[in-house]
Amino acid sequence: TQACGYTEAETIVNVLDFKKDVGLWHGILTSVMNMMHVISIPYSLMKVNPLSWIQKVCQYKAKVACVKSRDMHWALVAHRDQRDVNLSSLRMLIVADGANPWSISSCDAFLNVFQSKGLRQEVICPCASSPEALTVAIRRPTDDSNQPPGRGVLSMHGLTYGVIRVDSEEKLSVLTVQDVGLVMPGAIMCSVKPDGVPQLCRTDEIGELCVCAVATGTSYYGLSGMTKNTFEHTSNKGK
Repeated sequence: TQACGYTEAETIVNVLDFKKDVGLWHGILTSVMNMMHVISIPYSLMKVNPLSWIQKVCQYKAKVACVKSRDMHWALVAHRDQRDVNLSSLRMLIVADGANPWSISSCDAFLNVFQSKGLRQEVICPCASSPEALTVAIRRPTDDSNQPPGRGVLSMHGLTYGVIRVDSEEKLSVLTVQDVGLVMPGAIMCSVKPDGVPQLCRTDEIGELCVCAVATGTSYYGLSGMTKNTFEHTSNKGK
């Protein structure tokens, strides 16, 4: 709620599975806590009409939409059949799989087509999540519409110093990834070595992300062994 600025009586169009992950957290739980209106689009309807979620955004002047990059791609394929599209009401278009490399092309293509129909660049908000840590990070809307979205280029030749750099050049030797914003307010994140006693990683070392926040999971129900390995990191100095 704090990160996304949800307010009472706002309308959310949710294309995601409302029983788990981002669809549950942003599409259902936030509506209960903030008394918001939610319009859920079933996957069976998306197969028949890929533009159904855009139509609902226009019809109800929704402020938030929760989608995946595939939903944006399908909407691009079918958008020629839809007229009078106006997406100016959207203040957040949450892309649930924004951490995946393939999502960046869908976001760019969707913006190029629908920017003339009221969609603002800063509205697209890719996020990163996991079942254990819930929403880990999300790119928040900015007041500066002239500021380009963050993205980086990851070298495919191996991990060396300076492997991640800001670049827009497309090459076969690099993989472009997009910025998924900052960690949730009040949360702490670090990267630790996956083997042995947990220690903080140095530059360019492969590690596992650990998140400490009030909104993360604390255990697996009935699975004490997996809970200890996943949620309890200990060292010589304690937890």
